[in-house]
Amino acid sequence: MNSNQANATHTNRLDYLDSLRGIAAISVCIQHIFGYLHHEASVEVLMPFFSFLTSGMLDWGRFGVVLFFLISGFIIPKSLRPNSSIETFLISRFFRLYPAFWLAIVLIYISDPYLSRDGGFTVNQLIANLTMVPKLFHQNYMSGVFWTLFIEILFYACCVLFFKLKLLENSVAVGVAAIGLCVITPISILANQLLQLSIPVQFISLHLSFLFLGNLLRLALVDKDKTALGFSVCFVILSIFSITVSSGVIYPVVEASKTGFVMFNYPTNIFAYALALSLFVLIIHFKNFKNKLLIGAGEISYS
Repeated sequence: MNSNQANATHTNRLDYLDSLRGIAAISVCIQHIFGYLHHEASVEVLMPFFSFLTSGMLDWGRFGVVLFFLISGFIIPKSLRPNSSIETFLISRFFRLYPAFWLAIVLIYISDPYLSRDGGFTVNQLIANLTMVPKLFHQNYMSGVFWTLFIEILFYACCVLFFKLKLLENSVAVGVAAIGLCVITPISILANQLLQLSIPVQFISLHLSFLFLGNLLRLALVDKDKTALGFSVCFVILSIFSITVSSGVIYPVVEASKTGFVMFNYPTNIFAYALALSLFVLIIHFKNFKNKLLIGAGEISYS
């Protein structure tokens, strides 16, 4: 391959990934903007429209988040090549996330006393949130939209661990991790229902599994690894079971609505996962999806 071909391939790769990222970013914005209007707007004639857009057809926020997870899983492991430095990787991730996050946290802290009825956040809440992992300090996120960042940090830690063990490009290790993480939540739910156990039900592992799937799909669709392809197919089949059970289709799952895993109803939640995964696989497979508007939105959301 000559240099021109290499540049073309590289540009095409960035274009379709940025287009995907643009779709994800716009979807999350739709959910936050129209979801807010759905709860707060006083124009009654528009309420059916807001309701249909945010909860009647698709959970746009969950769709966008799953796309973001798949994209991160697809891209991040490639930052750790055999001769890469873990320190360089961690520093680049730190500056990718924390400065913008700190700015957002400070703006929330300053503006909240004027926007809320509870008098604003305490200094302890501010300091805990600046770490991006406030739960470790028994504090809640100052904004619920930050929950995905903890999942990203966990994935970075997993990437470093797999890199140290020389398993980051190992399709069997990545596939087993993805599938294992995918089934933890539904198995806990079924065990509680059928065996009357009290296993804590959380959805972190399920979300994390989609980041591992992004890496697995890169190995399968880009590197043409047949083992990775087999694991990817198994994951997709098992994810149908996992999302269905976790959303409360078979048994009621109190934690699903309590934690916001199901924001509206389980059909829109299941559809969000199915659509995000289908769109991601389709675009990654053909690698020729480009749209200037979406590319621009993707570039902005990334930087």
